[in-house]
Amino acid sequence: MTKRINPAVLHPLKEALRLTFWYKNDLRAFLNACLGDRVLVARLDWTAYKREIVAQLVDLLAADQHKYFDLLLNLLLAVAEVDDPRHLKTLEDGVKKYSDAVEALAVLRKQVEPLSEVQERPGRSCSAPGG
Repeated sequence: MTKRINPAVLHPLKEALRLTFWYKNDLRAFLNACLGDRVLVARLDWTAYKREIVAQLVDLLAADQHKYFDLLLNLLLAVAEVDDPRHLKTLEDGVKKYSDAVEALAVLRKQVEPLSEVQERPGRSCSAPGG
């Protein structure tokens, strides 16, 4: 039987990614580090809006969990570990962007908490600005 991530956690993941990584280059670097699959990340349409890029990735990983379960789980746990996206405060309207990201991360953490026991991740390869 294939392990599956509860679909209810996918929207909070998308929101947390979208709001925590304001610039596409930061998002791309984070995804490359977390997923370790540059080909997969390169397949995304980086000319699209960030919301669409995030949706493409999460929907692909979720649709093919028999193949991408570990990548999806790793991404969920890594994003939930971003503790303080303080880099957002330096942007225009940074206090609002920071507040929105912190809220989105808190929502994701609540949903991801039970998943953290599913996979022991000895080496955390992901790093985020402020995380």
